[in-house]
Amino acid sequence: MARYQVLHVSRYDFKDTTSGNQVQGCKVTALGETETTQRAKGRPVLSFTAPIEIWDKFQTLPAEFELDLIPRQAGNKVTLALKDAHPIQK
Repeated sequence: MARYQVLHVSRYDFKDTTSGNQVQGCKVTALGETETTQRAKGRPVLSFTAPIEIWDKFQTLPAEFELDLIPRQAGNKVTLALKDAHPIQK
């Protein structure tokens, strides 16, 4: 698990036009680690998809969370998906 500052969570619910299946989930937006290189400076904004069941774990935002991320094949590239989230108590 990795620690992230979660900024925003949105949920989606739609019917896939190709398969006809109902698709539900969340999009979680967080801040990445600060980077300072010849090509980038600052903190990148990261987005992860997550199962709809994770929605209720995000009560108050922005906040720090431990995020359990898993790799997922998406066409010819690998992305990270959110498996679970736990708020960090201060």
